[in-house]
Amino acid sequence: IAVYVNGRELITEEAAPTIRHNRTFLPQRAVTEELGYTVAWNGDKKEVTLTKGDASVVMTIGKKSYRLGDKTASMDVAPYLEKDRTFIPARYLGEATGLSVKWMPKARVVTVVSYPQKDAPAGQRIYVKEVDMSFVLPKDVEISYKLEGKSLDFYEKSNDDAGSDGF
Repeated sequence: IAVYVNGRELITEEAAPTIRHNRTFLPQRAVTEELGYTVAWNGDKKEVTLTKGDASVVMTIGKKSYRLGDKTASMDVAPYLEKDRTFIPARYLGEATGLSVKWMPKARVVTVVSYPQKDAPAGQRIYVKEVDMSFVLPKDVEISYKLEGKSLDFYEKSNDDAGSDGF
């Protein structure tokens, strides 16, 4: 299973994503720290706390509920520990944090993004007429693209002519 966080592939040798009980579980620390969250572990309570700004989420190993601030929410599966790593259900990471989390079963890919996915202003989109698709991009990145045969490659403008592989 591949994991992409804000468009970059997350490669974690210690803890690969897994599927259990028909749910995709992500290595919690690797994904959330990449997104700027602070992670705290309480071994006595078996709780993991994710904090970013004033928001915090607390999940407990083996429990099908989590705390979001002073509210409690339910999950249909519980986080678990394996080889001293915490795995959390991808769906509930998105629900608890407001992040966009998507599972693409045929490709076996999970995407997690912190920027908005819907209703983006036209200035943040690239429309590729040849494939009749538009792509939402982060505000501060200038992107160009090249379509060669069936391959559509995106490049940061600064890498466009530098022989880069794109991203």
